[in-house]
Amino acid sequence: MGYRTNMVRFGALLLAAVTMAAAAGTAGADGSAATKPVLQLVQRAPLKIRGLHFKARERVRVTASTTSGHAIVITRSTRLGRFVAFFSHFSAAACLRLVVTAVGAKGDRAKLVVNPPPMTIPCPL
Repeated sequence: MGYRTNMVRFGALLLAAVTMAAAAGTAGADGSAATKPVLQLVQRAPLKIRGLHFKARERVRVTASTTSGHAIVITRSTRLGRFVAFFSHFSAAACLRLVVTAVGAKGDRAKLVVNPPPMTIPCPL
C-alpha cells in the first residue's frame, strides 16, 4: 500500500466521522431528542402538580379529574420547561383514582395516573 491509498482511506474515515457528528448535533439541537414531558404529584389537598421537560415558555393546560369532579388550570412553563400547577379549589382524596393530563400549546403532552391504595378502610367522601 502506498501513501496515496492511506490518504484516501483517512479522508473517507474523516468524512464519515464528520457526517455522523453533524447528524448527532442536529438531532438534539431542537430538543426533539430530549426527555419526554412528565408530571409529578406534589400534594393532594389542595392539589399541586409539577411538570418537567416541557418546551420553554410553553402555555400548558393542566386538567385534573377524579370520580368526584374535575378542574382545569392554565399555566406557563419556565425557560427550563418546568411548571407547578396549583388547583386552589380542588382536592383529590387518597382513596380516589386521580388522572392529570397536561397539554402544551407547542405540542407537548403528559399524563399522570395515581391509583388509590388497596381499600382497607372506607373512603370518607
